[in-house]
Amino acid sequence: MNSKKNKISISELSDDMVLKIIHEEFMRIKPKNYKELYEKSCLPSIFTIQKRFGMKFSDVLIKAGVPVELLNIPKPNEYYIQRLRELAEKLGHSPSINELKKAGYDQTVYLYRFGSYNNALKIAGLETRESNFIGKGINRKQIIKDYKQLSKSLGRPATQKDFNKYMHYTSRVVYSRFGSFVALRKEAGFPIDNRGTGARVYTKEKVLKMLVRDYILYQRPLTKKELKSINEYPSISEILVLFKTTRMEKVWEEVSIEAMKVLREKANNKRQNYEAVIAGKKGERNVAHNLEFLDKNKFIVYNDIIVYDEDYKLSQQIDHLVIGPGGVISIETKSLKGEIIVRDNEMWEQYKDNVMNQIINPTQQVMRHEYILKRILPKEIPIKSIIVMGNYHTKVRNENLCTFPIVNANAILPFIDEHSSKAVLTEKQIQCVNKILIKHMIQNQQNTE
Repeated sequence: MNSKKNKISISELSDDMVLKIIHEEFMRIKPKNYKELYEKSCLPSIFTIQKRFGMKFSDVLIKAGVPVELLNIPKPNEYYIQRLRELAEKLGHSPSINELKKAGYDQTVYLYRFGSYNNALKIAGLETRESNFIGKGINRKQIIKDYKQLSKSLGRPATQKDFNKYMHYTSRVVYSRFGSFVALRKEAGFPIDNRGTGARVYTKEKVLKMLVRDYILYQRPLTKKELKSINEYPSISEILVLFKTTRMEKVWEEVSIEAMKVLREKANNKRQNYEAVIAGKKGERNVAHNLEFLDKNKFIVYNDIIVYDEDYKLSQQIDHLVIGPGGVISIETKSLKGEIIVRDNEMWEQYKDNVMNQIINPTQQVMRHEYILKRILPKEIPIKSIIVMGNYHTKVRNENLCTFPIVNANAILPFIDEHSSKAVLTEKQIQCVNKILIKHMIQNQQNTE
């Protein structure tokens, strides 16, 4: 295993040179995962490489010339189309399904991705072959008629499992003609959410969640017999269709990966929730400590208050509130460590210990605070909302993308002084605003120290 001393520095190397080294190291090691690549190569951390090129690590590997086949990532449709073209060029004609199998490719991938194998050939610009048609001679009209008759005999809309059991051709023909079994139900005039006897709609996400739950409960993959005995699961064939595979082993591989994520997340959440509470209290204490130095003859300060609007039955917890010559300042404290990248969307990015985490954009929370203050205070009272980083060492980038000013705790006093330099409230007005706020406070913690 490489130690940090054996890692190279890429800061002074050109992009081409870095990509060349990445390619050579990957092809030399041929790792099973990114962790193995990092441990056995001379490359720096994945985070460093991602930051250098501004893209996902898998995209960097592709850019470096690593074959897609060696990467454990979902492959685009174009990848499978290109495999068809290469095989056709090698054979000198459009490959049949049997020739595709002999070449080591799975024809079901083309069925699920393109509706039918012939559709894939058409997209690839190759000649379609009559022998490739599944259930040739059975058209859409015939399938709809058969489906209606089957449903009538069962006394309910037939499921895919029913179709495979009673019809002389399988649901694969349905997929080749309609693209999905749901589409057949819809065209036959049946409600698509009224399936079989249970009126259940299955999605991959829903089934994956159930499989993960039982995988953790049993501490192993369930057998097919066990799956069939649990009524809430769809048929095995439906599970395989949802996961776009022909083997349950592949399904359980995906389930086991997701189960490990769930277990790790539960453990991390328990630890992170405790750490977040501690860090949050420390950050709020840092801000409250700085606010103690404001002139008490000019400013009134509240920490950790709940403001309530009786008319609309609304309440909001506000970390800090300052009433002064410049008006009312509402402060939302965030105790975040590392480097914060502001994004113009619902999520921001936090880089800490070479790990990137997405964090919720706090602007909506600040807007709610400002809204309730505007509800209870006279219209002529200015309200200024700001976001304060309670950790003194936190760095923030792209602040201009944020709707509200972002200030570090150690710079809050200069910000308030500048904001209050042009007085708009008299001492009498400040006291009047204070009385109004007191009437609307559930929790009153005035800073009088």
